[in-house]
Amino acid sequence: MPSRRPFIDAETGSVDRNQLLAEAVPLAKLILSVVAVAAVPFAIAFLLGFSIFGRVFALIGQFVLAVGTGIVLLYIVVRGIDLASVPQRGDRRERPGSSRSDRHHFDGDEQETERAERERRDPDGESRGSDR
Repeated sequence: MPSRRPFIDAETGSVDRNQLLAEAVPLAKLILSVVAVAAVPFAIAFLLGFSIFGRVFALIGQFVLAVGTGIVLLYIVVRGIDLASVPQRGDRRERPGSSRSDRHHFDGDEQETERAERERRDPDGESRGSDR
């Protein structure tokens, strides 16, 4: 784990307000854009009243909010991973003190053995053995 803690000033141990604002502003813009997009179908639903079309636009607005919430949550998770400096799959950055390995932590021989075993199996997962 990295010794650097996000949003904490290393020298004083207090909250780093500049970094906090630098992360909060893009998040607030993303949330506001989702709300602005969802406001359009809700406004149309309000204008149409309790008709069938008004209800359809209300459902569309709720769907937009649900999808927007998912997007915001994904953004938060990705930024958290970036701030924590956790290497992602396919990321070529190495942690200090670790040896170089592929994304499955196998050396070349183990990887070749695993691939050969996978190729011998049926799609159902049964081993063919000496049938080949």
